Amino acid sequence: MTSRRLFAGLGLGASALALAAFAQDAPPPRLVLDLGASLTHATNPDLVTSGAKSDTTAALTFGLQGAATTRDTALRYGLSGQLQSGGGIGDPTLTFSYQRQGQGSSFRFDLQASDQAVDLSEPLTLANGQISTAALVATTGRVQASTATLGFETGKDARLGFEFAATLAARDYSQTSDPSVYDSQSDSLQATAHLRDVAGGNLDLTAASSQTRAEDIFRSRQQSQSLGLSYSQQLASGLTLTGSLGTTTAETRRLGIVTASSSGLTAGLGATQALADGSAALGLTLDRDARGARQSLTLGRELALKTTKLSAQIGYTTRDGGPGTATGSLTLATELPADSLALQLSRQMVLNSDDQDTAETTASADWSHKVGPTSSLSLGYSLSAVTGLGGAAVDGVTRQSLTASWSQDLARDWALRAGVTLRALDRDSTGSARDDAVFLTISRKFVLQP
Repeated sequence: MTSRRLFAGLGLGASALALAAFAQDAPPPRLVLDLGASLTHATNPDLVTSGAKSDTTAALTFGLQGAATTRDTALRYGLSGQLQSGGGIGDPTLTFSYQRQGQGSSFRFDLQASDQAVDLSEPLTLANGQISTAALVATTGRVQASTATLGFETGKDARLGFEFAATLAARDYSQTSDPSVYDSQSDSLQATAHLRDVAGGNLDLTAASSQTRAEDIFRSRQQSQSLGLSYSQQLASGLTLTGSLGTTTAETRRLGIVTASSSGLTAGLGATQALADGSAALGLTLDRDARGARQSLTLGRELALKTTKLSAQIGYTTRDGGPGTATGSLTLATELPADSLALQLSRQMVLNSDDQDTAETTASADWSHKVGPTSSLSLGYSLSAVTGLGGAAVDGVTRQSLTASWSQDLARDWALRAGVTLRALDRDSTGSARDDAVFLTISRKFVLQP
């Protein structure tokens, strides 16, 4: 209840500030309403390994998107959901964003709230001890998620500037028997002082603090505090050099007792070379989490061509006295006259809520082909997997999804989409589950304010 009151207070405060700003001089806003009807049949919508029950759902969907901008401000908001055949509003999602640019300063507030089927998200501790509120888990059920982010920067054009950021997040799970997820709340604060034009470069001093509180039987608490100094300089040859040095303290408490902790130095060295078709980068970092220090070496390349953009990174992460693993990421986007393709791959070492090193792998591929001026074919695939490293007793899990759909414009502002979705969940402890679903949607867009 406390976190929800805080989210509501932040939202009302930001709304009042936004309305006051737009009352001065605002052009006509833009408002779009999407209405639709959907019919879905799934053989195992809960992805259970035994006792699966098929389900047919009919729903009326709605979505309202609004935006209003001036020279210095931008306000965006959205509300979506569906009226289900069983009664009630399903899958509600609320978004709100306000930005304001001043003379040498900027302000931003973002608020997101939703009640959705669990996708792939659960707070985890990152390698540097920071708490991730959008990391990966493969589970089932529903989750109420709320996130509020506040950012402020001043002195953007001055030699001395300051930047502040704060984030609050809460997650409440339901309709799941998965033992690996718990209700949780997390928060983070970060303050940075920017000192520009120091020996031809920029000097930053950053202090950060974060924590996550899980509602498990151990009342687990993960927290981290860090202080760091970084310097960057761009040379005439297009080479940018960066270096950082700092200290981090991270710990995990269960039932009020410290079960894992680490405190010590962090550091980083990096070089990025601008090229005619993109850039190349090399980095070496020493990070720290509750289990201790970790070293990472990465090599990256960004490539921008006429129809294709590519970003790739390969590396290796290891821990003193612990396991090491290859890491990397790949992002590819291609746009052709009749086709579009997007690929994303990622493999990272992540410390889980039990202070165990895991390998987190995600992959997604989306392809779309225009069959004619009013129709298109789409294919989408996603994969997520968590496995233990160094013999860690981790309940390995893999989740996959494949969707094929056909889209057809029926008339002005009317559209039809039909397709199939195949999902699979494999967990070491419970076995495999599969769901096959077919769906049909008809929608129309109403531009209320152009």
